Amino acid sequence: MSTDWSALFAQGRCKALGVPWSEAELKALYELKIPVDFVREGCLTLELYKATQEEVEQQVVATGKRPLRYMNKPELLAEAKDAGIEVTEFVTKIELVHLIESVRKREPKLPAPDAGSQESLGS
Repeated sequence: MSTDWSALFAQGRCKALGVPWSEAELKALYELKIPVDFVREGCLTLELYKATQEEVEQQVVATGKRPLRYMNKPELLAEAKDAGIEVTEFVTKIELVHLIESVRKREPKLPAPDAGSQESLGS
């Protein structure tokens, strides 16, 4: 019988598909109680976790959304739908993040309005 890495990943019981947790990561998860998504991003100390958590909260204030890597699967499925990506319920969080990031990289970026624009001149 083979290991179901997808199930382990979904349950937070491995770092990635085919990648078990290291000793330091296990300590961060079970002793320090750092959430799985933060440990997967390298937060192995409470200080780093708190700093990263503040960055995430700042992005929520600025954009109204958490960064993709910190969204849960229903949030990612909604983002994928908004981006025009068709998926099934069997898609993993990692694949959703990758697919959404790929679409966003291809989208044309609109230039930010600058101080010299017509609107700011009052015309």
